[in-house]
Amino acid sequence: MLLASRMPALLGALASCAVGCVSLVPQAVAQIAPASPAPATVGPRPGARVSGRLSTGDRELLSAAVIMTSEAGQPIGPDDAMFLPDGTFTFQNVPAGRYEIRARGEFAPGGTTHFASFRVLVEGRDISDLRLEMLPGATVTGTVVFESQRTSKPPSPAGIRVRAPLADGRSFGDALTGEVQPDGSYAIRGLMSGSHSLAVDGLRDPWVLKSVTYRGQDITDVGLEADARQHFQNVGLTVTDHATTLSGVVRDGSGRNVQDAVVLVIPLAQQFWHRTSRRLRLLRTDAQGRFTTRGLPAGEYRVVASVDVNEGDAYRDAVLQRLSEAGVPLSLAALEQRELDLPLTSAAAGPRTPGR
Repeated sequence: MLLASRMPALLGALASCAVGCVSLVPQAVAQIAPASPAPATVGPRPGARVSGRLSTGDRELLSAAVIMTSEAGQPIGPDDAMFLPDGTFTFQNVPAGRYEIRARGEFAPGGTTHFASFRVLVEGRDISDLRLEMLPGATVTGTVVFESQRTSKPPSPAGIRVRAPLADGRSFGDALTGEVQPDGSYAIRGLMSGSHSLAVDGLRDPWVLKSVTYRGQDITDVGLEADARQHFQNVGLTVTDHATTLSGVVRDGSGRNVQDAVVLVIPLAQQFWHRTSRRLRLLRTDAQGRFTTRGLPAGEYRVVASVDVNEGDAYRDAVLQRLSEAGVPLSLAALEQRELDLPLTSAAAGPRTPGR
């Protein structure tokens, strides 16, 4: 990460700035400016230079960050990125391909986070004079309700936070607000335009997110589609202590327990194949080869364990398809407590029989 600071660092921004992100005065979070009607295109030379400026009108940014990522989510490294206090940015040695530039910034301490994004097609020649308009992010407010069925009282809201990460799983536009207050209310200020899932951080066992509702509809698996300046009010989240539990052990071909294996729980319905879906889980076994996850919705799944899975690639559709075909079928009922004896397998393996 490259920093160009005009004032003391604001640690919240550093916590959310992704690898490859370049920052000036580190507190910011990002939202889409109007997308370009057509990607900027250029001719044949590898290692292009892409540069531009954040458009802020006559306002001076207190803090900001910019990142450029490929379609596969790979960022341009900090050694090839520069971001100056006047809002100009440069990315060098950019290979040919399709990219998205995202920016986020603030104009006042604790103020509304502004965002911008721009999609660009790099084909060899330099691209210059891009303008990314910084627009205010969306806001989500509502209440968290604790549904206590197994314990005597709900947990304290201290340390619990509602998040609205981008559905693509990239943390760059994830606002660092949403603390749950003693009365259960929360407010997320500064969401980047795009599809967002709702999640609750800081919950301890046995508490899990049960549902998210908005305007009388269950949006737990759908999320919110945010635009600049939009305000979602009365978004309700229900947290429960009574939910499904899936646990088990991973064994190799000799029957030995396998520690640090990757366990993927993959829903059959491919519309849930995105990183922030509550139906798609990536776990690791402990020193005894065991794994546990709670709160999976009832449904049909495939469960697979491997020591060869690259976590960075695990969420790609093609990888999920291969792993799903190699997995153990699992039909999970509402509130079911399920135990699996899971074989260590390869993505190239054939279909497995159901675990017990």
